[in-house]
Amino acid sequence: MNEQDIIRRNYYKVLSLFFAVLIVVIVYSAFWGPAKKFGESLAPSRVFTVSADGKVTVEPDIAKISFSVVSRGSNPEVVAETNNKKMNAAIDFIKSQGLDAKDVKTTQYNLNPVYVYDEKTRASYISGYELTQTVLVKIRDLNKVGKILGGLPDRGINQIGQISFEVDEPEKYLAEARNKAFEKAKELGREIAKQGAIITTGATTGFPLYAAMGAKDECGFSIGFSPAATEREHVEVYKLPLDYMDVIVYTGFGYAGRDLLLVRSSDAVVIGCGRIGTLNEFSVAFEDHRPIGILEGTWKTDEILRHVIEAAHRPNNRIIYDSDPKAMVERLIEMVMKDREKINLVFNNHDQWSATGKNAEYIL
Repeated sequence: MNEQDIIRRNYYKVLSLFFAVLIVVIVYSAFWGPAKKFGESLAPSRVFTVSADGKVTVEPDIAKISFSVVSRGSNPEVVAETNNKKMNAAIDFIKSQGLDAKDVKTTQYNLNPVYVYDEKTRASYISGYELTQTVLVKIRDLNKVGKILGGLPDRGINQIGQISFEVDEPEKYLAEARNKAFEKAKELGREIAKQGAIITTGATTGFPLYAAMGAKDECGFSIGFSPAATEREHVEVYKLPLDYMDVIVYTGFGYAGRDLLLVRSSDAVVIGCGRIGTLNEFSVAFEDHRPIGILEGTWKTDEILRHVIEAAHRPNNRIIYDSDPKAMVERLIEMVMKDREKINLVFNNHDQWSATGKNAEYIL
């Protein structure tokens, strides 16, 4: 190896070491050092993240009753005949109360041998048969539930299951719940835009999408944080929309990582009726001491969160409750602006010095 090769080799070693040190300095500055502190002192736009769903309260309009006839005997034909006779009598009684035949369905008909174990011969043998026949009845007139239940034992019914009260056409009410949630979402988005704030969402469907739509009604700016790494993954894998967002940040961190970036990129968080993703975003905002607005409504999310906060024994005066989106946004912005006054060291120049420090005796 000649002298020129040695010099070249040493040169590349020094250059590699320089870049390694430079990368360490940049990473430290960005996450722990001056760059992070400087970034926190700047005055970004007010940013609100939205996460919620909607519900509607509906009273049940039908009752479902499950009842059975269980018969035992040594002759399976006699057992079946006895069982069918009792069940037919019960069904005739139910129909006499005005129930339609379509609301009476047999859900179980099982004939099984009954085995007995003989200790002397150490063998099992069939001692008889057991037939179980179960019928499910849908009662549309709730006033008849008591009379029907009272009349079943007299017809030979010896097992009555749990009574459930349900909604006969839940799809109709689900549509109503969605419409209410979407209208509230639009109202929330419009208020955020009217206040000159930016709306951030999880770049997802449902409530956040309609909140972004409402913001667009007022010419607002919307940023979506996607769990996907690319637009193609966002659309084809996660099945998420591209509409009503001015910018989409493809995090590539999945739903959990997306939620973390979403909350930490926002000045305040609005929580409505939601599921596990909404609770995750609330937890991140709670730990980061972000201003949190919890929408009150017919849902139980606000009650659940109240209970969680009380049980945690960690008082937090940065959480507000309100049922009015307009009032909530105004209160959250007031909290954000107070935070700015405390931490915005670069923007709040109370001494009226220029940013360059010109004509100042001291520059701190």
